[in-house]
Amino acid sequence: MIGSLLRQFLAGLDEIPQAIIQAFYEARAHLGGRVLKLAKLVELLSAVLERFQQVFICVDALDEFVPEYRARLLRSLRQIVDTSPNARLFLTLRPYIQDLESNIPLDMGIITIQPRFSDIQTYLVTRLDADPHPAAMDNELRSEIMTRIPRESPEM
Repeated sequence: MIGSLLRQFLAGLDEIPQAIIQAFYEARAHLGGRVLKLAKLVELLSAVLERFQQVFICVDALDEFVPEYRARLLRSLRQIVDTSPNARLFLTLRPYIQDLESNIPLDMGIITIQPRFSDIQTYLVTRLDADPHPAAMDNELRSEIMTRIPRESPEM
């Protein structure tokens, strides 16, 4: 993830800084080549972010990361924000994730977003109308889907 962020920010520059090129050449020079270690990627990303006036790092679906990798990612993001005052984080995740504040204790605002009953119904209508096999569903099944799923949604 950090490597991907580095690549995305490098794409926004006119030229790749020499320090980045050198780091990758050095890593490749080892027997069989190797990827850069996480600490080096964090260091390089922080250096690249200095070239921007303000940056926003958005990580969606953080709850889908494997927990042990999620903790490492959060600690790395914390390092980046600590060394890059121009960087802001925007993270999305389900509310049951407990390791966010323990791994990235920043002054952060948490906004809870929950779908309304009508949001779920609108989503279902859109999906059902786009069903590639419309003949597989009768009106009774469609009615049950439209009633049961919004009512039994854990967010409701």
